[in-house]
Amino acid sequence: MAAARAADAQEFEKRYVDAFDFNKDTSLYLTSRDRGDDAQRRTDLLSYAVYFTEAGFQPESESPDYLPAVLELAAQAAPDCAARMIRTTAADVASLAAALEAHNLSDYAQVVRAAIALAGAYEKEAVRA
Repeated sequence: MAAARAADAQEFEKRYVDAFDFNKDTSLYLTSRDRGDDAQRRTDLLSYAVYFTEAGFQPESESPDYLPAVLELAAQAAPDCAARMIRTTAADVASLAAALEAHNLSDYAQVVRAAIALAGAYEKEAVRA
Protein backbone atom coordinates (compact mmCIF):
# COMPACT_ATOMS: atom_id res chain seq x y z
CA MET A 1 0.00 0.00 0.00
CA ALA A 2 2.85 2.36 0.80
CA ALA A 3 4.36 1.84 -2.66
CA ALA A 4 0.99 2.47 -4.30
CA ARG A 5 0.47 5.68 -2.34
CA ALA A 6 3.98 6.91 -3.16
CA ALA A 7 3.80 6.11 -6.87
CA ASP A 8 3.01 8.57 -9.62
CA ALA A 9 -0.63 7.87 -10.55
CA GLN A 10 0.01 7.55 -14.28
CA GLU A 11 3.04 5.29 -13.80
CA PHE A 12 1.10 3.18 -11.32
CA GLU A 13 -1.77 2.79 -13.78
CA LYS A 14 0.59 1.97 -16.66
CA ARG A 15 2.36 -0.69 -14.60
CA TYR A 16 -0.96 -2.24 -13.60
CA VAL A 17 -2.25 -2.32 -17.17
CA ASP A 18 1.03 -3.72 -18.47
CA ALA A 19 1.01 -6.41 -15.80
CA PHE A 20 -2.57 -7.55 -15.97
CA ASP A 21 -3.94 -6.55 -19.38
CA PHE A 22 -0.98 -7.09 -21.70
CA ASN A 23 0.83 -10.06 -20.20
CA LYS A 24 -0.75 -13.48 -20.57
CA ASP A 25 1.48 -14.88 -17.81
CA THR A 26 0.23 -12.40 -15.22
CA SER A 27 -3.34 -11.99 -16.40
CA LEU A 28 -6.08 -11.96 -13.77
CA TYR A 29 -7.90 -14.54 -15.88
CA LEU A 30 -6.87 -17.64 -13.99
CA THR A 31 -7.10 -20.08 -16.90
CA SER A 32 -4.85 -17.96 -19.12
CA ARG A 33 -1.74 -19.91 -18.11
CA ASP A 34 -0.77 -23.52 -17.44
CA ARG A 35 -3.25 -25.02 -19.88
CA GLY A 36 -2.12 -27.50 -22.49
CA ASP A 37 -4.66 -26.47 -25.10
CA ASP A 38 -7.82 -24.49 -25.75
CA ALA A 39 -10.04 -27.51 -25.10
CA GLN A 40 -8.65 -27.83 -21.57
CA ARG A 41 -9.14 -24.11 -20.97
CA ARG A 42 -12.78 -24.32 -22.13
CA THR A 43 -13.38 -27.24 -19.78
CA ASP A 44 -11.85 -25.31 -16.90
CA LEU A 45 -13.87 -22.19 -17.74
CA LEU A 46 -17.01 -24.30 -17.61
CA SER A 47 -15.98 -25.55 -14.15
CA TYR A 48 -15.56 -21.96 -12.98
CA ALA A 49 -18.96 -21.04 -14.44
CA VAL A 50 -20.60 -23.86 -12.46
CA TYR A 51 -19.59 -22.16 -9.20
CA PHE A 52 -21.40 -19.00 -10.24
CA THR A 53 -24.48 -20.96 -11.25
CA GLU A 54 -24.50 -22.99 -8.02
CA ALA A 55 -24.32 -19.76 -6.02
CA GLY A 56 -27.22 -18.27 -7.99
CA PHE A 57 -25.15 -15.77 -9.96
CA GLN A 58 -24.57 -15.30 -13.64
CA PRO A 59 -21.30 -13.61 -14.60
CA GLU A 60 -22.43 -10.87 -16.95
CA SER A 61 -19.46 -8.93 -18.22
CA GLU A 62 -16.50 -10.97 -17.01
CA SER A 63 -15.26 -14.43 -17.71
CA PRO A 64 -15.92 -16.73 -14.73
CA ASP A 65 -12.18 -17.18 -14.17
CA TYR A 66 -11.50 -13.46 -13.56
CA LEU A 67 -9.85 -13.35 -10.13
CA PRO A 68 -11.75 -10.32 -8.75
CA ALA A 69 -15.06 -11.95 -9.75
CA VAL A 70 -13.99 -15.28 -8.23
CA LEU A 71 -13.05 -13.58 -4.95
CA GLU A 72 -16.29 -11.63 -4.87
CA LEU A 73 -18.28 -14.80 -5.48
CA ALA A 74 -16.38 -16.64 -2.73
CA ALA A 75 -17.29 -13.83 -0.35
CA GLN A 76 -20.99 -14.04 -1.30
CA ALA A 77 -21.47 -17.79 -1.80
CA ALA A 78 -22.68 -20.28 0.77
CA PRO A 79 -19.77 -21.58 2.86
CA ASP A 80 -19.77 -25.06 1.31
CA CYS A 81 -19.73 -23.67 -2.25
CA ALA A 82 -17.04 -21.13 -1.35
CA ALA A 83 -14.90 -23.82 0.28
CA ARG A 84 -15.11 -26.07 -2.82
CA MET A 85 -14.32 -23.12 -5.03
CA ILE A 86 -11.31 -22.12 -2.97
CA ARG A 87 -9.95 -25.66 -3.04
CA THR A 88 -10.27 -26.08 -6.77
CA THR A 89 -8.97 -22.65 -7.74
CA ALA A 90 -6.01 -22.63 -5.35
CA ALA A 91 -3.54 -23.98 -7.92
CA ASP A 92 -4.52 -21.33 -10.48
CA VAL A 93 -4.22 -18.54 -7.92
CA ALA A 94 -0.84 -19.86 -6.73
CA SER A 95 0.29 -20.01 -10.36
CA LEU A 96 -0.64 -16.35 -10.77
CA ALA A 97 1.35 -15.41 -7.66
CA ALA A 98 4.39 -17.31 -8.95
CA ALA A 99 4.10 -15.66 -12.37
CA LEU A 100 3.91 -12.23 -10.73
CA GLU A 101 7.10 -12.98 -8.79
CA ALA A 102 8.81 -14.21 -11.96
CA HIS A 103 7.96 -10.92 -13.70
CA ASN A 104 9.33 -8.79 -10.84
CA LEU A 105 5.85 -7.84 -9.66
CA SER A 106 6.30 -9.01 -6.09
CA ASP A 107 4.07 -6.27 -4.69
CA TYR A 108 1.15 -7.66 -6.67
CA ALA A 109 2.19 -11.20 -5.75
CA GLN A 110 1.94 -10.23 -2.08
CA VAL A 111 -1.66 -9.12 -2.59
CA VAL A 112 -2.53 -12.38 -4.36
CA ARG A 113 -0.83 -14.40 -1.62
CA ALA A 114 -2.80 -12.46 1.00
CA ALA A 115 -5.98 -13.44 -0.84
CA ILE A 116 -4.80 -17.07 -0.83
CA ALA A 117 -4.19 -16.91 2.92
CA LEU A 118 -7.58 -15.35 3.61
CA ALA A 119 -9.29 -17.87 1.37
CA GLY A 120 -7.53 -20.72 3.16
CA ALA A 121 -8.62 -19.39 6.52
CA TYR A 122 -12.18 -19.02 5.24
CA GLU A 123 -12.15 -22.56 3.88
CA LYS A 124 -11.01 -23.97 7.26
CA GLU A 125 -13.78 -22.00 8.98
CA ALA A 126 -16.38 -23.24 6.48
CA VAL A 127 -15.32 -26.85 7.00
CA ARG A 128 -15.77 -26.49 10.77
CA ALA A 129 -19.26 -25.00 10.38
